[in-house]
Amino acid sequence: MVVSPLLCELEKKTEPMLMRGATFFAVYAAFATCLTANNENFLAQAVACSGWRQTGGCSPHGPREPGGDRGCRNVIPPGASGYCECENGRRAGQSTCDHDEFTCESLCIHGESSWLEGSEWYWNDWRNVEFREDHTFYAPDGNCDNGECSWRAEGNNIFIDWGHAGMHTVQVSNDKKKMSGQRDRDGDKCHAVWKKGGKKEKSVQTKPAEDAGPDDWITDVENEDYDPYFILGVDPESKDEVIKKAFRKLSRKYHPDKIRGSAEKKEEAEKIFSHIRTAYEVVGDKDKRLLFDTGGMELVKESDKKEQGGGAMDPFAAFFGGGGQQQRGNRGQDAQVELAVSLDDMCNGNEISAQITRRVICRGCKNKPQRGKCAACGRCPNEIKMVTRTMGPGFQVQQQQEVPSKHRCKEEPTTLKTVIEKGMTEGSKITFERMSEQRPGQIPGDVIMNLKQKPHSFFTRAGNNLKMDMEITLRDALLGFSKTITHMDGHTVEVKRSKITRPFQVMTIKKEGMPVHEYPSEFGDLLVKFIVKMPGSLTDAQREFIESNF
Repeated sequence: MVVSPLLCELEKKTEPMLMRGATFFAVYAAFATCLTANNENFLAQAVACSGWRQTGGCSPHGPREPGGDRGCRNVIPPGASGYCECENGRRAGQSTCDHDEFTCESLCIHGESSWLEGSEWYWNDWRNVEFREDHTFYAPDGNCDNGECSWRAEGNNIFIDWGHAGMHTVQVSNDKKKMSGQRDRDGDKCHAVWKKGGKKEKSVQTKPAEDAGPDDWITDVENEDYDPYFILGVDPESKDEVIKKAFRKLSRKYHPDKIRGSAEKKEEAEKIFSHIRTAYEVVGDKDKRLLFDTGGMELVKESDKKEQGGGAMDPFAAFFGGGGQQQRGNRGQDAQVELAVSLDDMCNGNEISAQITRRVICRGCKNKPQRGKCAACGRCPNEIKMVTRTMGPGFQVQQQQEVPSKHRCKEEPTTLKTVIEKGMTEGSKITFERMSEQRPGQIPGDVIMNLKQKPHSFFTRAGNNLKMDMEITLRDALLGFSKTITHMDGHTVEVKRSKITRPFQVMTIKKEGMPVHEYPSEFGDLLVKFIVKMPGSLTDAQREFIESNF
């Protein structure tokens, strides 16, 4: 159990009482007195604000106008110029008349950091650390849920209260694209690279400047800050076409074959180009890119080793059934799914949706694939949190507690949309890449849909041909007939006979069958089998006629 620092004098005040056999209530009273005194001091330090000092001339350096001064928590409206006076005479928020509303309390506590509010960063092994606008801090490590962590900035220093992980102090580079620092209690190093967001997003450098030298943006793959996106000058959300274009542009500039001059220049270009090529090999490959995004270069290297060493038997069964099978690298098992499709859709083509249920890993498993395991899903460890317990009026203690993570791997319904092409047949396969069950540190396998034809009420299929039965009367069979049927795409087909039609006789109508897959302008035939409906009885006249003529 960790006692709050606000109770720092407890032992000194209570020990004499205990020695004299003081009652619990006397001890408790001393405890509460100590807490109250220290709490007041704490609040005074936390505010660190004297108030708003107004000036004239729409300049923070204009003549003082004491009549316009305001308290720390008063909103400073647009049109007022001046500055916030903080502890030790420090000034913050020096403003002209043109500004948004703010309070000096916020500026003195949090610092002038509007550019940082709402931004997201790659932080060590996590890909989505957030500096929120309300000055709460979020990281997917279980220490900062429910707004339990906070941040403030002073100059180029940012102070982050990271919950159970402790206080961190980091410094921001001048171009506001990188952070580096350490945890206060043990000096544990940390680093971050800007991802997106922030109120001054345009001023944040997300890729190397046009005139930047290689030393400004080339990092070795062994460096913990290695970022292939930054080397290529692209955003992590960039599409494949953008990444290819960036690589081609850098290749034209740094490929050794494009360099003219001394051997030293060619050798330098070769080194630079090797870094560019390595970066493209990572993010230009959809599988390696996915591995890097979820586990960094360590996971990419691990996958490369497995690829070189061959596949291994995967004991994890697919969520749609089936046992393990040989897998290569860090690729998961494919899932085979049967999809029932109507003959109309196979004839006309259609976009249909199918719903599956698959295992989806939690954010902690994505960003920290090497974390400890649990029995529930294999990868979701409980979170260690600091909780505040009230033991009595004015008596609070902080205590470590292990609690289940709110973010856990789960079975999630997933809708897959697919296009049924004209002429597809039963057994045709449609592949959805990387949509199978997810596992930490592994590329998901594919979902493979096998088409299964539903029975049709009118037609049956035989390859590219269609078959149907047509019932005709004995009169039609003897004298001929003309009938019209409606095809599956809505057009009409005339079935006409002028000769005698024998029972079960088959008539072939050319090019009225199914469209040929991948050749939709070509069609099979329609085969019509005639079923002669015999009369239930004969009149005397009919019987006499038949007997006389047949």
